[in-house]
Amino acid sequence: MVGVFSMALDLQRIKRSHASLSLLAKHLAFVNSVQVSLFIRALIEFYAIPYTETLSYFQIAGIHGYPGDLAWDNSDPPKHDRKDDFGDHMIYCTHNLVTFPTWHRPYMLLFEQRLHELMGDIINGLTFSSDAEKQSWIDESNTWRLPYWDWASVSVCAPLKPDGSPSALLEVDNPLYRYQLVVDGNLTQMGDEKLGKYRVKDVEDPGDILLSRSQCSGTSRWGITGPSDEKIWSPGVNNFGKIEAAINGHEWYKPRDQPIQPEILLESLTPGSNWEKWLSLEYIHNNLHGFIGGNDYTSGVGHMQNVPSAAFDPVFYMHHANVDRLCAIWQTLNWSMWFTNTGTQPPSTSDLPPFHMFDGSQVRYFNSDDVRETRNSPAYLDRVREYVETTYPSTGRVLLHDEGKLFKEVRSNSYDDYIIDVLYDRYALNGSPYTLHFFLGPPPSSEAVTIAEVRSGGQRKYIGSVFNFSTPVRVTPSGDASCDNCKQQLDDGVLSTATVPLTVSLYQLAIDDAVTDINDIGTDALSGTVIPWEKMSKTKVFVLKGTSKHYVEDEKLSDYGEYQPMHVVTEEKPGGASEHEYAQN
Repeated sequence: MVGVFSMALDLQRIKRSHASLSLLAKHLAFVNSVQVSLFIRALIEFYAIPYTETLSYFQIAGIHGYPGDLAWDNSDPPKHDRKDDFGDHMIYCTHNLVTFPTWHRPYMLLFEQRLHELMGDIINGLTFSSDAEKQSWIDESNTWRLPYWDWASVSVCAPLKPDGSPSALLEVDNPLYRYQLVVDGNLTQMGDEKLGKYRVKDVEDPGDILLSRSQCSGTSRWGITGPSDEKIWSPGVNNFGKIEAAINGHEWYKPRDQPIQPEILLESLTPGSNWEKWLSLEYIHNNLHGFIGGNDYTSGVGHMQNVPSAAFDPVFYMHHANVDRLCAIWQTLNWSMWFTNTGTQPPSTSDLPPFHMFDGSQVRYFNSDDVRETRNSPAYLDRVREYVETTYPSTGRVLLHDEGKLFKEVRSNSYDDYIIDVLYDRYALNGSPYTLHFFLGPPPSSEAVTIAEVRSGGQRKYIGSVFNFSTPVRVTPSGDASCDNCKQQLDDGVLSTATVPLTVSLYQLAIDDAVTDINDIGTDALSGTVIPWEKMSKTKVFVLKGTSKHYVEDEKLSDYGEYQPMHVVTEEKPGGASEHEYAQN
């Protein structure tokens, strides 16, 4: 590859970041005060870099989508570089492909490495009482890693002083609250004409009543509510109450004697039968984009909900650092599993543009093999297993702590396990995002619903969601697609899969004296307005019963298998699979 590059990544740094058990200890809540100070200062400086610079926050965020069509850092442009005045966007990011986690890994490294460089500049501009104190800050910057946000762990808010000093405090705007585009000292909408080729042009979507990220000067979460309120949401609005409700909307199934956070399902990432393999890392990732950004148009949406705009929200990077951590844990637990390099999926040697790396004296694109390495030893494997079992509430921990409430006699710690498997079409609405919600009992009957209505109590019990994190597919008059990968999947009729656990939900209902009847499972697809099932003809819902085995030893993960169809639960229901369709899968 020939060219001048602003940023070729340090492969040794990515190996240190993602192969070390210290990755498990870099939760945002536990980073020390000096590193927090450096992180906050560096992020503020990052925002201040002019949008025209390749290594600005604006352009690095734009790699994931908006403004689209731009060849970042002298890389090959996204497929089908625009040659007319059509307003759609060709983008680099990969979704619904096996390269989803490996493409995002160097992306996180790029973000981390850029902040680390800015930390060096910041330290050189500070005044220290001694050379030793300055060196201690340099040492902290060199051990700093991009923190992850573990939304499945118990929240801990440690008191930290933002400047790292034991006595003085500095007041600064929290850069994690939102990103705002400032040009020549003025807050500027991202679609402003003066931005030229960098301005955001919205992808027109007849189903999106809200318009526009182009009218935003700042990022929002559950904040964009329609054109009439533009002056309110344009600078960026956060509705933390709705984010909390979306993530923690499962209070009804918490065991009475211990707090339970939403289940992360790491144990389901172990190999098993075909029914068990319907759960994917990308599905877990997708739901959080909806929970954080907002997937309820009547209550407001935000940047994380939309593929091209998601990376402008700073929480994107801590969310994806956590997704990458889950991938690293899965790699450790399944060391021998990697790309099959067969079929229609990209091989492990395929390029991951636009990310460059040094290969000796040459610069080339990363590929998936370059970012595979994690630790592989029995002792490390046991530590990771123990970490998973002791950190995250799971089906096993709930059932093993039953203490005779439901199970009077248990044989060899073996239990029945129930799951919903979903086969869904990302492009049912031509790529527009939508959400599938699942209930025990009757679903909402109204034509338009809010997130509060979805998660309300009564006879209807909300048990989980599947968020379709996608972007509309548009084709130019000349045949170019806004997302070449998406258009190919649309043409090929590619379907996606997800799994929603049922066991803990059923268990809580069974031990609840107030519940005397369990209704049939109902499904609905909501995005502010109820979507008719006729538009979701390829979406099928399967319910299965299997066997699980749980262990008291922390270093042992639960075993799941032997899942059998329960077609009587879904047959003749809207979206429900028939006995014949179970047999086909």
